[in-house]
Amino acid sequence: MVASSEDQDDGPAAGSGAGVRGVEAVRWFSERGFAFDGSDPRLVCDEAGSPGFRFARIWHTAGVLRRNAPQRRATVLLQLEGAFELTFGPGGRTTTVRAGDVAFVPSGCAFALEQCEPSARMEIECDALALPSSTFEVLADGAVLPIGNATMASVLIACINSALNSGICCTDTGFAEFRLAITGFTAAALTAASIEHRPPRTSRESEHFTRAIMVIGEKVADPDFTVAVLARELQLSEPYLRRIFATHGTTARDEIRLRRAALARMYRADGLGGTPYSADEAARYSGFHDAETMRVTLRRDRRTRNASTEDG
Repeated sequence: MVASSEDQDDGPAAGSGAGVRGVEAVRWFSERGFAFDGSDPRLVCDEAGSPGFRFARIWHTAGVLRRNAPQRRATVLLQLEGAFELTFGPGGRTTTVRAGDVAFVPSGCAFALEQCEPSARMEIECDALALPSSTFEVLADGAVLPIGNATMASVLIACINSALNSGICCTDTGFAEFRLAITGFTAAALTAASIEHRPPRTSRESEHFTRAIMVIGEKVADPDFTVAVLARELQLSEPYLRRIFATHGTTARDEIRLRRAALARMYRADGLGGTPYSADEAARYSGFHDAETMRVTLRRDRRTRNASTEDG
């Protein structure tokens, strides 16, 4: 049986895919924060991860799984076979998740998963996920979406399958970079799935905003990248750029800051395998001019996220 990422400092190594059933399966779910309600469950799972990060390939029989204790991580579920009913929060709304759907459960949200037949899915949990504000706007309260443009989801699924088949472990050299890749692929899959569910905008406005978000994602790690540089890259005036972002409830400056903060959190995450990046390295790779600026931004971002969780 694979050890829980919550119980081991090193996080779980990739499992062999061996199955467990009955009491052992119930214990497995419990170690990962789930209460199981059902009879004689059978489970097959491979997983790997580190503190604050986990990915898994899982198949199990019918039953109800409840995660009542809010987690500091977001949870992403990619349904591969079968279907289940996903309930967001105690007594909250319930949505059917079918094969080809992706479900997003935000951090701090309890949820329940009920399935009447065996099904298979992939799970990704991470406490640092860099999402554009337009994507998070769709996902903020939890969402179930068709994968739609399957290219990004296919890359994510293939990467996870390959990693688990190889027996990857967080102590492997390069696991820190692998973690960044998986979280990046996850953000890409969610962004691709959410695009058809965003509030309608004028076609020109939507085109400029989408392009701006793409440029920010490409250039944000450059410390010299600013709103002025973004405007020049898009060949737009700064006032017009401000107006475009305002219609989406944000600003270009905030979008750049949030993306840099998310990158910094990933680079500074504990338990990445080996020694985490130093503050100076994390600042440089995340687009900050120095470590102190990064720390100030992270403190402000942490206060904002904590206030948002308390309000929710």
